[in-house]
Amino acid sequence: MYFLKSSLSDSPFAKSSSSHVLPWVVGALIYLATLAVLGCQGVYRTMETWHMLLSEHVTVEIPAAQKTKDEDLDKLKTLLLTLEKESWLLEAEIMPENRVQDLVTAWISDAALVKTLVLPMLVDLRVSSEQRVPLESIHKKITDVFPEAVLHNHAEWYSPVLRYASFAQFFSVALALLTVIIVIGTIVFSTHSDLIVHQHIINILQLIGATDTYVAAQLEKRMLRMAFLASFVAIVASVVTLFTFRKMSSAIIPFEHQEWGIIIFIPICMIAVVICVTRLTVLWFLYRKDINITL
Repeated sequence: MYFLKSSLSDSPFAKSSSSHVLPWVVGALIYLATLAVLGCQGVYRTMETWHMLLSEHVTVEIPAAQKTKDEDLDKLKTLLLTLEKESWLLEAEIMPENRVQDLVTAWISDAALVKTLVLPMLVDLRVSSEQRVPLESIHKKITDVFPEAVLHNHAEWYSPVLRYASFAQFFSVALALLTVIIVIGTIVFSTHSDLIVHQHIINILQLIGATDTYVAAQLEKRMLRMAFLASFVAIVASVVTLFTFRKMSSAIIPFEHQEWGIIIFIPICMIAVVICVTRLTVLWFLYRKDINITL
């Protein structure tokens, strides 16, 4: 009965040919699942930010006319006073010339050349997201005063980007689910292999009174140790990857709570999955007597 009370280090179940390889395989899968969920969360956060910034803004571009610039500015102010009476318009702002130059500088690096350009006047209209905005009516009122004016509705290019972002989110979730399925399959295969390798010892344990639950507990201890090691590898790799990505993309931005939560939560969930799958696999195969061989 001493063997039944022995620790995992004394148990033959701790000695397995897969003990050195399995933590790295499962760790890589947990790391991949973490990256997939982080990617999904990053895409969602980016799209949410773009939606907040672009869904409530419409830009009016009025071609520049040097000779009548002051006159155009007076007409524009009169037009904005008319539009501000509408309930859907929250705010109207004529962008200063230096801000327009800053926008152009993103494509033309020569600041001196930008200052010599005749740039159009831009008007930023912040509209209500809760009301229907009559874009055709706005465009008509503007073109009545400025025939060559152009109304830029950012939703026209934002909608296709949103569809691509939704596909990217779906792909990330599918990848995370696929890694979970692969982890489950790997644990089932590894556990069944251990049962076959130690089948004679299991038969002896059953003869002296060991229950299926005891055998499952022994394999759970080994898998728990493996899962902790794999999770540690995945967490370290995820943190290093995220820091590297931040540093390469821009200045290092402090981690947000959601990212820390994902990096910790996914490995913890995987540990729980490993323990549950190990127990169910052992109990199932022992119940079906798939590993028993007559001695």
